[in-house]
Amino acid sequence: MKLSTFGVTTKMKSASNLFYHLPILLIVSILLGIVSCKSVTTSTDDGIEDSLDTVEEVELIPGASNVTLIVNSGDESYFDLEFQNIGDNDLIANGLMDGWCIDWKTPISTQNGTYTGIQLYSTYGVEKWSEVNALLNIREQLKADDSSITFREIQTAIWVLRPHPAFDLNDIDIDSLPNDMVRNGEPLFDTQKVREIVETAKAKAKSFTYGEETMFVVIAETPVDVQTVITVVSKK
Repeated sequence: MKLSTFGVTTKMKSASNLFYHLPILLIVSILLGIVSCKSVTTSTDDGIEDSLDTVEEVELIPGASNVTLIVNSGDESYFDLEFQNIGDNDLIANGLMDGWCIDWKTPISTQNGTYTGIQLYSTYGVEKWSEVNALLNIREQLKADDSSITFREIQTAIWVLRPHPAFDLNDIDIDSLPNDMVRNGEPLFDTQKVREIVETAKAKAKSFTYGEETMFVVIAETPVDVQTVITVVSKK
């Protein structure tokens, strides 16, 4: 009997304590919910900005909002990109094209990796893309002047010229490099040649203008967990 009375008394005290602290628990739960929502929103916004460096500055290509993209490793460019399901427009058609990437830290399947529902954006006339566009306009001339330059030096120069994610030639993160850009703990590209390519592209960008025969980047907006890839076209 004594044990029973003690049990009832303990339960009554526990219930009383829970009732007393209930408003505080509710307030804490609400505050935690607000913080969680804010974190998710911030992460999403940063992902979009890092992917395209503000979507507003590039233009969605008409007829290219539901594209299928097939990715393979390239020989003369970093990727071979096959585009399917592009509608009529004046910039880009279906077919196989040279490809590059601007996000060196994020993986992508390069053995017939297939991505659907892709949107394509034009960088024609966009100032923030002038350095990369200048580089891709002189790519063949650079290789003609120096036959030792490979697609790896061109690709690395693109990484250096793009701000997101930053690529520092003076402090290369070997562990984060794609497997096809490193061997035995050493980069497979010539860092000095990359520096020279970058400086040449920056110099060209100062007087770079867009015209009918100018080559410029088209961005394929891949999923957030996949490398952002680009190709090169001209209006001619």
